[in-house]
Amino acid sequence: IDADFRKPVQHKIFEVDDDKGLSSVLAGRDTIEQAIQPGACENLKVMTCGPEVPNPSELLNSDVFNDTLKKLTDMFDRVVIDSPPVGPVADAQILAAVCNITLLVLRAEKSTRRQAQHARDSLLSVGAQLLGAVVNDVQQKRGQYGYYSSYGNYGYYGKREKKTG
Repeated sequence: IDADFRKPVQHKIFEVDDDKGLSSVLAGRDTIEQAIQPGACENLKVMTCGPEVPNPSELLNSDVFNDTLKKLTDMFDRVVIDSPPVGPVADAQILAAVCNITLLVLRAEKSTRRQAQHARDSLLSVGAQLLGAVVNDVQQKRGQYGYYSSYGNYGYYGKREKKTG
């Protein structure tokens, strides 16, 4: 579900229409079934944001949204919700408070430690069950192999001690 009403991108990522979606379901113009579209792979379904709404925070903090989310969790094994960033608006905190699990997504080389800690604290303050963090937009550098690139320096760990009985 794309619940980032302020800057929706899931319709672009999955190359689906954005004329029906979460906002049209919450407004009563479409049913959940009408707003769900097939995703890029088998058993993946996508619900875009749908048409623009005047006050996203109020919409996400409504009984209609909670009822819709309940219906979706009854229909599907997993429901993943994309939200706007934590901080500028309350949308992410509203969503985190009603979800079973929250993942904090940080942008490599853009998110600072202070921003990440503030985001974590903001989510925890609304009772979010924070599972962990994911770092995206990581630039891969040629010729480096991450953890295993220093595997040749294994000797620096020291020798194993022998256990005596």
